[in-house]
Amino acid sequence: MTSRRSLLRSAAVVGGLTTVASTATGVGVAAAATVGVDWVLATSYGADPTGAADSTSAINAALAATPVGGVCYLPAGTYATSAPIVIPPSVTLRGSHGAHLDTIGCAIKPSAGFAGLAVAASATDPATTYSAVVLLLDQTSGGYSVVSNEQRIIDLTLDCSHLPTSNPVNGIQAVGLVHGVSVDNVAILDPSARGVCGAIRNGRNPYSWRMTRVTVNGARGPYGFNVAEITDSTFVDCEAIGSSGSGWYIADDGNGHFTNCRAEWSGRHGFEVHSGGVSSCTFTACSTDRNGYHGMLIEDSGGVGPIVLTGCMFNRDGRNNGAGGAYAGLAVTGSSSPILVANCITAVHADDDGTGVQSPQYGISVTGSTYVAVDGGFYWGTVAGWHDGGSNTYLRRGPNVGEATGPVTGPTLALANSWGTSGGPTVTIPLADADQTGLVVANAAGNSNVNQPLVLLTSGLSGADALIKARVAGDSSSRVILSAAGQLSLGPGTGGQDTSWGRLGPAQIGSTDSDLVVGLAGKGLKIKEGANAKMGVLTLKGATAVTVPTTEVTANSRIFLTVQQAAGTVGPVYVSGRVPGSSFSVQGQAGDTSTVAWMIVEPA
Repeated sequence: MTSRRSLLRSAAVVGGLTTVASTATGVGVAAAATVGVDWVLATSYGADPTGAADSTSAINAALAATPVGGVCYLPAGTYATSAPIVIPPSVTLRGSHGAHLDTIGCAIKPSAGFAGLAVAASATDPATTYSAVVLLLDQTSGGYSVVSNEQRIIDLTLDCSHLPTSNPVNGIQAVGLVHGVSVDNVAILDPSARGVCGAIRNGRNPYSWRMTRVTVNGARGPYGFNVAEITDSTFVDCEAIGSSGSGWYIADDGNGHFTNCRAEWSGRHGFEVHSGGVSSCTFTACSTDRNGYHGMLIEDSGGVGPIVLTGCMFNRDGRNNGAGGAYAGLAVTGSSSPILVANCITAVHADDDGTGVQSPQYGISVTGSTYVAVDGGFYWGTVAGWHDGGSNTYLRRGPNVGEATGPVTGPTLALANSWGTSGGPTVTIPLADADQTGLVVANAAGNSNVNQPLVLLTSGLSGADALIKARVAGDSSSRVILSAAGQLSLGPGTGGQDTSWGRLGPAQIGSTDSDLVVGLAGKGLKIKEGANAKMGVLTLKGATAVTVPTTEVTANSRIFLTVQQAAGTVGPVYVSGRVPGSSFSVQGQAGDTSTVAWMIVEPA
């Protein structure tokens, strides 16, 4: 004869626990409660899968009887409750099937008159009533002998459709230090308050949670997921859809990671992110669709922890009940935290049937923030794909940022961009230590660069506009300015520039305001001699004129003559004639064969 012990163990292995439920119930609650296995059937403690009777006490009794590391199992059915189901430490509450958007499988269904659980006052907190379908309490509030941790909620639906909005009840709530929790394949349908939330109690908050494939559908409170007090946690494939307020509320969620999470058709924002602390969080491949306001709003005060977005999609947000408005797929407003955005996408469209306002107005909008760097992506808005709202300290736009503006039928594309900001090409390279190089442009050995410059500076402004300016710490003005006209202006750094050097005209270089000074002994002016030169030597032929051919002589040329080496009958030397653009002549007195140096200088 098969014993109840062996029957339950076999069922646990093959997964036939629904059959076990009826078998265990048939032999009596007391007998089933004594079965020595780590799977406990809630139906064995009187839980009613038909929903006719209230199952609150029965499920809580089964959970209390579940050993550490064990599973309290709810066979398929609907279980009516009137108060929170409280999961003790290191216990799993498992159903037969977690829904997505539909009410199927195994569901806990709170009644209209659902009442919260009163928690007694502690040394730091007053007496408080917590109203949630599933409640996780810290060690003090729950009266546990150990730290509250390692609870599991798996394959379960919380159907809150019977709750009136006047009775705000959360789906899953953790109070105080409850850590190491895992929630998998769970649907929370129509909660009258928030779907998932935490609360600080006894000076501590929940942390280090893992949530996978959790859906909050139709939350009637301010948020679908309120994970403001659940830090150091990871959320994967979690979705908030149809929330009355924002789909997600994330505040000071230090070391939080959100992957493939979604927010759709929320009344307010899809993701509402606030950071006032030093810890960072990441969003990878998350998405929004047709939310009322911004797809994702990032704003904070005093935060310094970076927020990183990678490969996220923001679609059709800013619907605003069909009225549209100045909303964006991604909006960063008044953020002091560094915001790093890479390869994200925003898209414009109307409702599913093609009717209604096309939105958002802006693909990405940044206003009054300290540091936002966008490296790649495609941003589309009906008014502008990229919107600089002003008052930003550093707003960086990478060269791989594409932009589209306008409606679905014919957007205007802007795909060619350079490194810089939306307000002008500005790149800052701060050097924190001594003897650092700010920028190196190196051509690989063996590569030809005859036809292209290593560095190309372009300006769409006039020739007087500066291409490069340089100053050192303490300067009130630039010491060096290179203009688009090729002029180099120099100054002391404490006032205006007082010295210039540059192109003066075709084949002319020099200064219009400064003397040329050779201030080091041993240095001087060197002039190339040769054909058509400005300087050279000749040998006199007495009183006979010596012609010097050079195209550099003009009608106004000042020609200086100096005897280099005396010979013959030395006498005065003079320019006896000139042909501008061709030659000039020099002669001396009869018998003078001296070597004479000559130099041509033009008046400025």
